[in-house]
Amino acid sequence: MRRRLVFALTPAMVLLALGEGIANIAGSECKPITPDSGGWPGMQGDPELLWALAPGTTIQRRAHHETINPLGLRESTLPDDGDGPRVLVLGDSSVYGWDLPDGAHYADLLEEELQVQVINLGVPGYSTEQSLRLLERVGWDYQPDVVVVHNIFSDSTVDHFQDRGAMLIARGQTRWWHSSALACWGYMAKARWVAGNGRRNEVLMPGQGLGPNAAHTVESLGRVLPLSRVPLDQYLENLDRLHEQAQAHGATLILAPLAHPTDMTPSTRPGDPEVFVWTPYREAQVRWAERNGVVVVDLPKAFEGGSQHLFLDFVHPSPSGGVRMVEAMAPVLRAALEDSTTGTP
Repeated sequence: MRRRLVFALTPAMVLLALGEGIANIAGSECKPITPDSGGWPGMQGDPELLWALAPGTTIQRRAHHETINPLGLRESTLPDDGDGPRVLVLGDSSVYGWDLPDGAHYADLLEEELQVQVINLGVPGYSTEQSLRLLERVGWDYQPDVVVVHNIFSDSTVDHFQDRGAMLIARGQTRWWHSSALACWGYMAKARWVAGNGRRNEVLMPGQGLGPNAAHTVESLGRVLPLSRVPLDQYLENLDRLHEQAQAHGATLILAPLAHPTDMTPSTRPGDPEVFVWTPYREAQVRWAERNGVVVVDLPKAFEGGSQHLFLDFVHPSPSGGVRMVEAMAPVLRAALEDSTTGTP
């Protein structure tokens, strides 16, 4: 029996060995796939961040322009390196100021209200995975007194890739079995095909296909599935890292999950709240903050009872929406900045 099994498997083993030899001769490697901006104005591919704002560019919209400074931040100028207090805000397109001119988006409005420097690290589509790396790349250099984490929607969304897997592929770092040249060739061929056929938000991104019905599946269930770009356990790990880094740099960390148009008219059904992909993330944020002594600013609550003019579209705040965000954030930030100057823990 054993001899027959060996005899039956021998041709397959010979073929695998032959394929491995050919792949080695051909020099098959798990080479990095550099992400591409896909023609998105003002954006460029980045092997560490997946995509990033192109430094020193001006994005021309229909009736306004958006300035990206030489650091690749949505700022008209380089941040002042003086000794004044600083607030640093992390997030995606809503924090960046999607389709809003310079001076009219949330970070600029917040700076005007607080009369302190507010550094905008918001980038369209950014998750906590990306914001954390951008913070490490440029944010901590400015020694912020307060760091506000607005990220939630891009983390919880279901796309054609997941951030950690995409970042590994972008750097050419894959799983242990890809030490085989043949396996690596097949895996990277698939990854390159996915990158070339899975456009989302106009960005060409390496990643793993999750299937066309994944979003419908996760939205129809009142529980967390590991399909989001940053699954919930990884999201909480990123909050841990942000908290640890803030403590190491002497900064106060504040969570402020963004509001959505659905928050203006929350469900009135007793005991049966509407469940969206971000709902479990918001709930987990509150529990995490309680355990770690971190303040959460309830921006969704601040938008309750509002009208559609607070949003430009299905998710992005209008200038009026930015004002409402500032009204909710300003008292908390003033208190945090006062504590930072007096040394209150």
